[in-house]
Amino acid sequence: MKKLVLILVLLLLLGAGAAAGWWLYLRKTDTVPSAPPPPILSKLDLDVLPVSVIKNNQVARVFFFRFTLIFDAPDKETKVKILLPRLIDGFNTELHQLMARKLMEETDYDPDLIITRLQEVADRITGKGEIRQVTIANVDRKDFK
Repeated sequence: MKKLVLILVLLLLLGAGAAAGWWLYLRKTDTVPSAPPPPILSKLDLDVLPVSVIKNNQVARVFFFRFTLIFDAPDKETKVKILLPRLIDGFNTELHQLMARKLMEETDYDPDLIITRLQEVADRITGKGEIRQVTIANVDRKDFK
């Protein structure tokens, strides 16, 4: 009797394992989740934006920034082109305030901090999510002594 119960339990475990294997690996599913299409990225290059850093009533250095705005939809780019003068003015104001701080000089003008602050300005002026990313394409720096 004990052997019969043992054989029955083993057969039950083998059957359950086979059923689980079929359910997980061999069963065909009808619904396949489709991946969303990748966004179509476009970019807009801005003209050179000069920013002077003043120390002791003299120009200590001048930065020449060139920015690139990245969009994930063409209609967003057309909307931002209308707001471009306000956006450039916001960038100019933020950069003049930011570059004059001692923190920027101590961190050797950290580009990540600059990009973070400019992304906040872009979100405030154009609306959150209109500009996917603000990047620094080029920075030239001239120091005066």
